[in-house]
Amino acid sequence: MKKKTIILLAAFLIIMVGAALLYDYLGNSYDPSQLKEQSGEQKEDHESEKFVMLDFKVYDADGNEVNLFDYAGKPIVVNFWASWCNPCLGELPAFEKAYEKYKDEVNFLMVNMTDGYRDTVEKVDDFVTKKGYNFPVFYDVDMDAAATYGVSSIPATLFINEDGYIIAGITGAMNIVSLEENIADIL
Repeated sequence: MKKKTIILLAAFLIIMVGAALLYDYLGNSYDPSQLKEQSGEQKEDHESEKFVMLDFKVYDADGNEVNLFDYAGKPIVVNFWASWCNPCLGELPAFEKAYEKYKDEVNFLMVNMTDGYRDTVEKVDDFVTKKGYNFPVFYDVDMDAAATYGVSSIPATLFINEDGYIIAGITGAMNIVSLEENIADIL
């Protein structure tokens, strides 16, 4: 029994040392400029590949059903967020600024991940009112929108052009600069 344990421990240590050496090697050979070149080349090579937006169903604060396709024909920004998510809360002021600046040119759908426990329609509606946010908030109470786009981490934002093609999908909090750069890409 002891011999088996020692062999397993030795194998584990060999794997860990190998992983550490590989990590160190890959980390030292990483060149950010090379990554940019590769991603730029990839973008050019796959320029003809476009991802068409998929419809989903959410609800407004009054419980009325709203579909993403209702907003087609104009650029769309869809943001998935929750009131308990600190990175989400950190980016909401940037979305408010962008909404105020671009609301005539871009449809904003701020989709709250309304699970019925941490976020309810009433709780989120009160939160948005107290913060003075004017952007339109929709409630994904059935998790239809999240399932449609495979949202497993928030915040997440989609940038869709007027032709209904997804130009960018960003996971993680955005500041006003990155938000406006992505909006410029769909205008």
